[in-house]
Amino acid sequence: MPKGLSVKSILKSKFTMIILAIVVFGYIIMSTDWSKTWVAIKHANYTFILFGSLIMAGSHYLRGWRWTMLTDAAGYKVNTRRAFYSVMTGYLVNVATSRGGEVVRCAVTSKSDNAPTETLLGTVITERIIDLIVMAFMALLCLVVQFDYLWDFALEYILKPISKNWFFVISGILGALALLYFWRKFSKKSEGKTGLLQRVNDGLSSVFRIKNKGKFIALSLGI
Repeated sequence: MPKGLSVKSILKSKFTMIILAIVVFGYIIMSTDWSKTWVAIKHANYTFILFGSLIMAGSHYLRGWRWTMLTDAAGYKVNTRRAFYSVMTGYLVNVATSRGGEVVRCAVTSKSDNAPTETLLGTVITERIIDLIVMAFMALLCLVVQFDYLWDFALEYILKPISKNWFFVISGILGALALLYFWRKFSKKSEGKTGLLQRVNDGLSSVFRIKNKGKFIALSLGI
């Protein structure tokens, strides 16, 4: 049994997760319009639902697999199967909260694989940044392939709003660059040190230490 992890603490953490699950399910049950849900269930195409569910489950498994590559690069081995369970738990919590599932996902994995929650949270933030980059790439690819169909949409909902709010866009880009500069500066100064910020930084910078980058890119595109 890992140091500092007693039977009492394990039981306490499981009890907390059970309470959390009851709260989440209770919120879902109370906030659902069951009459509309029943109508939707009766008229649903279950072939599409099954097909979509399989694709979604496969995507979540790839996400868990990719996550283990980031945690490994951060210095913590996480089991792929348990990472997948944590991802699914996080999405369940997201049904009731906006982004609380990401924190719960890290907390669950921290308990099961004895990794710092702060470092895991840093890897999840890195994941979301990578997802944003991949999504932007896929959107650009769709625009190139289906230019005639998507140009009007891009012009109306993306380019025109940017042109009207160019000050905020430039401010956002400059702010992101400044944040990146100070983050890199902090990383160099804090090498070898420990602490909450350093653990978060270890997770954020894990993407730069991945060994098999080709596999990581393939998993990202697969998701």
